[in-house]
Amino acid sequence: MASKVTVNLLAGLVFCTWAVSIAGLASLQNGCNEDPAGVMAGVEKFSSPMLTCGKLYRYWWFVVSFEIVSIIGLVIANLLGAVRSQKASWAGIFSVLLLLYISMADAFLTAQDLPVSNATATSVGRARVITAGSIMTCVANAFIVLALGTESAEVEEEKKAEKSTI
Repeated sequence: MASKVTVNLLAGLVFCTWAVSIAGLASLQNGCNEDPAGVMAGVEKFSSPMLTCGKLYRYWWFVVSFEIVSIIGLVIANLLGAVRSQKASWAGIFSVLLLLYISMADAFLTAQDLPVSNATATSVGRARVITAGSIMTCVANAFIVLALGTESAEVEEEKKAEKSTI
């Protein structure tokens, strides 16, 4: 596994990319006053088109909430020294988050292809921010999964030494 410093730096990177995606999501939902019907209503991977704009993004709020809870949990576990024994679990959590953010990026990329009127041009621009944040968060989550799964040469030698003594 990568060092504690590396894992914390990667968690900081994920936090920064997460902030971009949540800012785009918050601004898009804040724009519901400008577009009460919801620009994204009826687009695949969004809630039912019968929902109000304020409720349309609830699944994506779950995704960004799950990400921040996981980032905070990873940093705390890393500071307590528990990540080494739990690395498979953390890699699994961040693999799931990686897939959720791929789905989020795909959904908002699809939404950008909607016909744009003057009233919705701002919403499409905000969707581009979410897409950029989602793609960056995907990459950062992949780096965390790789860092958690990487064994240093010293650890591999220790494992060989343990096997030879048994």
